[in-house]
Amino acid sequence: MKRFLSLVLAFVFLMAMLCSTAAATETDLEHDFSDEFLPVKTAPGFMCNVDNDNEVSSADARIILRVAVALDTLENEMLLFADADFDGVVSSADARLALRTAVSLEEKQEVVFEITENKSADCENEGFIKAKCEENGKELSITVKKLNHKFDEADMCDKNAVCLVCKNSINVEPIHSFNEDTCNGIRTCVYCGAVERFTPSHKLNNYVCLRCGYSQKAEVHDKLVSYVIAHGQQEATVLYCYETDEYAEYSLCYDTATGELYICCSFAVEAEGYIYYYIGYLTIPVDFGGYSIELDYFWNENLLAYGIYAVNASGLMKEQTNSAVSLRDYDSIPELSGITAEYSVIAEGTASESLMWLIDYANRMNISGVTADILGCSQLG
Repeated sequence: MKRFLSLVLAFVFLMAMLCSTAAATETDLEHDFSDEFLPVKTAPGFMCNVDNDNEVSSADARIILRVAVALDTLENEMLLFADADFDGVVSSADARLALRTAVSLEEKQEVVFEITENKSADCENEGFIKAKCEENGKELSITVKKLNHKFDEADMCDKNAVCLVCKNSINVEPIHSFNEDTCNGIRTCVYCGAVERFTPSHKLNNYVCLRCGYSQKAEVHDKLVSYVIAHGQQEATVLYCYETDEYAEYSLCYDTATGELYICCSFAVEAEGYIYYYIGYLTIPVDFGGYSIELDYFWNENLLAYGIYAVNASGLMKEQTNSAVSLRDYDSIPELSGITAEYSVIAEGTASESLMWLIDYANRMNISGVTADILGCSQLG
């Protein structure tokens, strides 16, 4: 009986021991030892060797310099090996010692540190490491700066972003990640869809954007059409803006039925007591690259001659050369059938005068972009 009671008591005592151990183990696991550190020794290593390759090189000097100017960080233990002058601060002086060691101007020092305290920095608190060098007995205490908060890029759109490290909501200046449409002047955030607008810019080659196909010349053509639509008088399907000077009458015309933009230039000449009239119709192409002109010659209301010419605007000059137009069609009364060369000179002059008037008129009417270069007649500029 006594033996049975002894066994029972032994079993109860053993169970109590197991429960006590389990409770202690659970408590130990829940305890945070990150701020406590029993003395521990580092593995032997060379001062200034911070990339763990067991050599001191210019790469180590570069890392130490980046740490010194806060462009990089090191684990606490490696900070001990980075502080080559044992002054408790990782500085450019340590980087210089590392570089001198790398080129054998300083002797390599193999050391072991006994770490007595070690606390990692976080987003809210600075860290530190304290240790003693076994070789020279010097004690080091290095302060580790607080870490920067780290955010998910998608959360940066919100001024209250949650730090991935400390899990706190941090008031930050919102930062968007934009896809930029330079040609249309729009930035769109890839995460929240926020939109910002800015002045568009194109990558132009011969007035055409290489990215989006935008045509600067087409835009100027559209401005001229829009101006006539907004300010012109109307006759049948034609809208026109008209003005005259002492030599000629000019109209910038837009035919709403055909979509054609052209300049009408008319002037009178006197010959043998008679007044004759010339009317030129210079077609303005969208790309300003293929002009044509029709020149009609009247006496009273009788058409005496007409000619249709292709116009090479780049060859137009203030002094006519009869080299910038090429005849496509010509017809006249029999008496004028032999004057095609003279007629071509007049057609060329009419084209030149029409384009010079357009440049001047657009400038006075504040229609931007209408220049000799855009129109393709740089010699008239």
